[in-house]
Amino acid sequence: MHQLNTETVALTNRISIVNARFAEETDMPLHVAFDVAVDGEIVGSTLEWLDHDRDLVRNDCHLDINPDVLKTVSDRLDEDYDDVYVAALQLREAAVEELKEPEEDIAGEMFPELA
Repeated sequence: MHQLNTETVALTNRISIVNARFAEETDMPLHVAFDVAVDGEIVGSTLEWLDHDRDLVRNDCHLDINPDVLKTVSDRLDEDYDDVYVAALQLREAAVEELKEPEEDIAGEMFPELA
């Protein structure tokens, strides 16, 4: 696996995965759809397939098949594509894990008698 160098770690502060959502459309397999942003501005959208446990499918990465979004990110940041790719994969995995976390029941925590 390509390791991020010290300068490239800062990429995760400039690149973000936004609007991530699980999609279960009838004409497509389960997937996570998301937008990729640079400095808060969306530069492209893509999706990644998920298995039945909502884990990323490792053998069919859309970012590999259609690298246009990350090439745009790389060009915008004037950074090495490989570093951008690794940062984006890490952010994508974190976004999927966050989606998988159960939502906190704030009302239940604040007012247990209502839960």
